Amino acid sequence: MLWTLSRTKSRWHQPRICLGWQLTAAAFVAVGLFVWLSAIAIAPGSFVGALTGFAKQPLLLALNAFPIFALLAVLWAVMGSVWGAGALTLAAVDCLSYINLLKIEGRDDPFVPADFFLIREGAAAAGGYELDMHPAVAASVILSVLALIFLAVFVPTAKPHLIARAGTALAVCLAFGVSVPTVYASKDLYNSFTVPSQYNITSVYNTLGFPYCFLHNLNLYPVDCPEGYSRAQAEDWLAADKAGYAAAPEVRPNVLFVMCEAFSDIANDPALDYPDGSENPLAPFNAIAQSERAYSGHLVVSDFGAGTANTEFDVLTGLPTRMLSDRTTSAFRTVRRNINTVPRLFAGAGYQTYFMHPGDSWFYNRSSVYRYFGIDRQVFVNDAFTDADIKGNMVSDKAFLRVLEQDFSALVAEDNPVFAYTVTIQNHQAYSVWKYNDPAILEPVPSSCDMTGDDRAILNIYLYGLADSANMAAALTKYLDTIDEPTLLVFFGDHRPTLGSDYSVYRALGMQVGDTDTPQGVIETNKTPFILWPNAAYADTFAKRLPTLDLPENGLISDHYLGAAVTELVGYTGADGYYDFLNRARRDLPVVCGTTYMRADGTFPQTLSENEALIVEKTHKYLYYRMKDQAVK
Repeated sequence: MLWTLSRTKSRWHQPRICLGWQLTAAAFVAVGLFVWLSAIAIAPGSFVGALTGFAKQPLLLALNAFPIFALLAVLWAVMGSVWGAGALTLAAVDCLSYINLLKIEGRDDPFVPADFFLIREGAAAAGGYELDMHPAVAASVILSVLALIFLAVFVPTAKPHLIARAGTALAVCLAFGVSVPTVYASKDLYNSFTVPSQYNITSVYNTLGFPYCFLHNLNLYPVDCPEGYSRAQAEDWLAADKAGYAAAPEVRPNVLFVMCEAFSDIANDPALDYPDGSENPLAPFNAIAQSERAYSGHLVVSDFGAGTANTEFDVLTGLPTRMLSDRTTSAFRTVRRNINTVPRLFAGAGYQTYFMHPGDSWFYNRSSVYRYFGIDRQVFVNDAFTDADIKGNMVSDKAFLRVLEQDFSALVAEDNPVFAYTVTIQNHQAYSVWKYNDPAILEPVPSSCDMTGDDRAILNIYLYGLADSANMAAALTKYLDTIDEPTLLVFFGDHRPTLGSDYSVYRALGMQVGDTDTPQGVIETNKTPFILWPNAAYADTFAKRLPTLDLPENGLISDHYLGAAVTELVGYTGADGYYDFLNRARRDLPVVCGTTYMRADGTFPQTLSENEALIVEKTHKYLYYRMKDQAVK
C-alpha cells in the first residue's frame, strides 16, 4: 500500500497516516530536491539564472545535489524519518547558505570551511556592517523546518530495519568520504567549468554552486601548524623580543609604498647594451636609485611571474608566504580575521591609512583582506578611473599617478600623517603584441644575443611598459618634493615578469633566472629592485636614521623584512615585538626564501647555525601565532 493508518495515536488522539515504501521513497526525493532548490534560492543572484547555468554544465547538478542527498540519507538512516531528516538537512544546508549570502553581501567574500574557526570573531565583526538580514529568507527557512517537523509527527514514513539503516549510513559515508578528497578536491575538475572570472571567488561560487564550492575549499589555503608550536611560547617571545619604546619619533613622516607591477631591472643587464645612443628605459628610475638621497637594493620575493598579492602579504605582515603551507599558493586567501600588520601599527600611532589599486576590488579578495589588515579607506578601478585611463588593456601608470597625487594631497592636508600602500597594474602580463595593439613600439631589442622573433617582441613590449613605470617613479618623486611635510617613498617591484616560454628570454640574455637548483639561481629568479627615498623635507632625518638599519652591503633582503625595516627607519622600534625580532633577524640572515638562505656577508650557508635555525623556527611559529592565535583589537 502507498499509505496505512497507524495503529498508534498522536498526543491529540488523532490517527496518523503512515506512508508506505513507495511514497516514502518519493518523499525522500522531494525533500532532497526542496533542500537543494532552497539553497539555490538563498544564494545571491538570480534563481532562474543559476538553474540555467547548471543546465549548461549538467555535472554541476550532481556535484551540488550529492552532498545534500548524502546528508539526508545518513540522517534518515539514523532517525528513521524522512521528514525529520529533512528538517535537520534543511536547517544545516540553508543555514550555511544564509551565512554565505550575508558574508558575500557584507565583505564580497564567500563562506568557506575555515570560517568555522572564526565564528565568534565573525559575529563580532558583523556588528560593524549595515547588513540586510533578509528576514523573509530566514522566516522561510524556519517555516519550512517547522513544516517538516509537523509532517514527521503526523505523517510518519516507512522505517527501514536497523541493519539496513546502518548499512545505508555506512555506504553513504564511505562514498562521501571518498568523493571529498578526490572529486570535490580536484583542481582540474574545478577549473574545467566555465566561469565569468576564475579570480572572482564570489562569482565562481555563484556560478558553480555553494555546496560544491564549499566542499572544494575544504582543504584549500591552509596555514600549517609548525611542529612544537605553543601559543604560550609565542607570547613569551613577543614580550621578550619587544625593544624599549619611549615615545613617538620627533619627526613623523608620511609613508608611501608604491608596489609596481612586474617591475624589474632587466633593462640594466649587461646583455642589453643600448647601442647607437638609444636610451635605457630604466634611466629615470636609475637616476633616483643612484642619487645621494636614496638607498637602493633588491628584494627576494616569494614568487616568479605572478603572485602580486603574496608580495603585498609578505611586506605588510612580515610573514613569509612560503611558510604558510606547502599547499598554499595564495596568501590573501588564508587571511580570514584581523591580524597585526605594518599599517595597523602606523594606525595605532595616529596615522591615516590608505590603499589604492587600479584593479577590481574582488581580485585576490583585496577589499576584505585590507580591512583585516586595518585599512578601510580603499580605492579601486571603479572608484576613480575611467575607460580613458586604459593604456593597452590595463589602467596606465600615468592615470595611477594622477589619482595618487590627488588623494595623497587631500590626505596630507589633514592633521595626521599618512600611511599609504599602493599597487600599479599597467605592466601586467601577457606581453604580446596585442597588449598595446601598436606594432610601432616593436623596435629592435638593444642586444646581440641570439633570440627568437617572438621572444624579441615579448621583451620589447615589456620594456615599453617598464619605461612608463620608470617615468612614473620619476614624476612621483618630483611631486613629493613639492610637499612640505616629510615623506618617505618605498618603491619596489612585486615579482619578475614571465618573459617567454620556460624562461626563454632570460636564458637568451644569459641570466640565471629559472635556475632554481642553486641558491644564486633562486635569488635571481625572485629578485626585484627597491628604493627608499625621502622627499626634501625628510632628507636630513632620513640620512641620519638610514645607517642605523645596518642593511647588507649587497642590498639583498627578503620582502617580509621590508615593512619591519620601515617601522625601524621611521622610529617605531618597540611598537611591535615581532617586527623588532625581524629587524634583528634581518641583520643576521637577510634572505630567507623557502629553503634558500643568505647571510649578511652574501654567503649561502649549507647548514644553519644555531642562531640562524632559531630565526627560521621563530619566524614560522610567529607566523602561525599571528595568523591564528594573536588577539587583535
